[in-house]
Amino acid sequence: MAPKIDLQRLPETAPLLADARFLIAAVAAPEGDALFRWQEVETAQHAGRAHCLEQWIAQGRPNLSPLLQGCVFECMLPEAYYVSCRESDRSVRPYAIRAAIAFLESALKVNAGHLTAIIAGFGAERIDEYRISLGLRGKDEVAHGIVWPLYGREDENVAPTPLEDIRAQLSESGVTDIEELKGLHPPEFCEDCGAPLFPTADGEIVHAGLPDEVDAPTAHFH
Repeated sequence: MAPKIDLQRLPETAPLLADARFLIAAVAAPEGDALFRWQEVETAQHAGRAHCLEQWIAQGRPNLSPLLQGCVFECMLPEAYYVSCRESDRSVRPYAIRAAIAFLESALKVNAGHLTAIIAGFGAERIDEYRISLGLRGKDEVAHGIVWPLYGREDENVAPTPLEDIRAQLSESGVTDIEELKGLHPPEFCEDCGAPLFPTADGEIVHAGLPDEVDAPTAHFH
């Protein structure tokens, strides 16, 4: 019997503009045999991981698209659960920036060129994450904030650096007014709702939120 999912009764998820979702499956094989094609002994028909990913995208994307209407997504190869979670967290960061800019363009009725981005490093003893504030040019209010967490050795001198990556994502999305705050900022959170606080151009750490006169759009971005 084909499984049926009542989408109307699923629990509410965190209100994120971009997040990671998983297809969870159990795979079994005889002891000693390969689970995936790229693990098979090399033959004339051996398929490497790159080829398997190409085939998964070619077959998976058209089948998943009807279930994810209006969403931008990418298919990744199966991995161990922890590895999949970590790689998904890495891969979703650029989508968070693009979704936030699309959200503000819709909510504020402006294009990305009218937005300002402020980037600052946050952490207790070293930079554990960058927080990105987005708002209208010439305004002090932070309309929306994005957290760009760091994983592993990303805070070291690697190319591209996290800051270079963030700047590139903002620029590709149309934001040209980008400021970087120097120094390490304590990771402060709102005492009432627990949301992370974000920097202004003056270095003040504030709560992000749309102006009172703006009604948030009802569309969802993923």
